[in-house]
Amino acid sequence: MQIEREVREFRKELAEVQEQRKLLRFQPCRGDAELRQKDGALEELDKRIESLKGKARELGRKRREIMSEAAQKTDCPARSFCRSRKI
Repeated sequence: MQIEREVREFRKELAEVQEQRKLLRFQPCRGDAELRQKDGALEELDKRIESLKGKARELGRKRREIMSEAAQKTDCPARSFCRSRKI
């Protein structure tokens, strides 16, 4: 399914960005200028991480809605049997 593939891609990209952030965080700095530059880069990576998490959540929600709608549209004989028997 298209949405599942997109979610996997976002999660893969998220893992890559988190790894970049981890490597940058442990990188030593010399002086205030390098420290400010590093802080700016970390902030950008943090924003990217939050954006990717949000997109993955949104696509997951959309997938669940689609699956729920499909399940409601499906006329499953077992479902009507279960309703009548209150299982």
